[in-house]
Amino acid sequence: MTDALEDHQGTVSIGGRTITNLLFADGIDGLAGKEEELASLVDRLDKTSAAFGLEISAEKTKLMTNNANGISIDIRIHGEKLDEVDSFKVTAEILKKLQATEMRCFRKLLGFSYRDHITNDAVRDRIRQAIAPCDDILTMVKKRKLKWFGHVSRRFYKEHCKEGEEGADKRSVGKTTSLNGQG
Repeated sequence: MTDALEDHQGTVSIGGRTITNLLFADGIDGLAGKEEELASLVDRLDKTSAAFGLEISAEKTKLMTNNANGISIDIRIHGEKLDEVDSFKVTAEILKKLQATEMRCFRKLLGFSYRDHITNDAVRDRIRQAIAPCDDILTMVKKRKLKWFGHVSRRFYKEHCKEGEEGADKRSVGKTTSLNGQG
């Protein structure tokens, strides 16, 4: 990945730091602010992978955008156009892995081994007592996705409403105080 990103100038910034990709155990998420940047990133990754004898599967590689109009240019691997998707599904297999990982983490936090023969329900009850009531990992993922969707939707809405138009965000920034100094 380092070779693929050599001299690549990304445009996605989080907290003042440029982010071009997210690495996972079994994949990579490329991040780009513009379609041309994404096409360049995919092309660089494809060429660098080929130089090391690796091949990216065009069938398994998908594109997703938060642009309401979708992606307007063709992005290809080995001449094959990549599919654009609206969402990624959480399959039953992925769900099982998430739940198993969550339970493994809970057991480790509590110092339990599988040899202790403590049921998963008992582990969850002990976690609620030790930490606090909390949602399972899939519920947290869903809540965060909805929160992100709200953030992106509000941002999109604000960018398309001009100052003073109906619907424009008219809130002031910071805490407001009255003349007498109270709230």
